[in-house]
Amino acid sequence: MSEMVERIAASIKTKAWSLDLPLRDEECADLARAAIAAMREPTEAMLNVGYTTGGNYKPTGTLREWQAMIDEALK
Repeated sequence: MSEMVERIAASIKTKAWSLDLPLRDEECADLARAAIAAMREPTEAMLNVGYTTGGNYKPTGTLREWQAMIDEALK
């Protein structure tokens, strides 16, 4: 399980516990992977922010690089 999946799973487990939802570690990891996978396709707003900062053009990567980072997080 990747570090990012572990981080998000721990957050899910903490939130679930506070809502009195008894989720197992495996369930939290599955939910974490689903949340990360949903981010594989950035929104238009995310892409716009990625290319502009304070009105200045600032290329920060391509869609392929973004997807590669998400894929790595899902390992």
